[in-house]
Amino acid sequence: MNWTTKDGVEIPITEMTTSHIENCIKLMERSGNTQSLYCAFEEGSPWADPDTNYLYAALVEELEARKK
Repeated sequence: MNWTTKDGVEIPITEMTTSHIENCIKLMERSGNTQSLYCAFEEGSPWADPDTNYLYAALVEELEARKK
């Protein structure tokens, strides 16, 4: 899975630095939209449901794997 920067560059999550992953997670959480940072927030959408928010879940999973 890839993270897409604001410039449109795709970075594999596995190649992101740990601090970049942490910052992306925080940014998604602050925005109230963990589905996709650049998608409009849809009222009633789940805040952090890993069953529907695959990018958020992938970031969290990668971060947890690095902490082991």
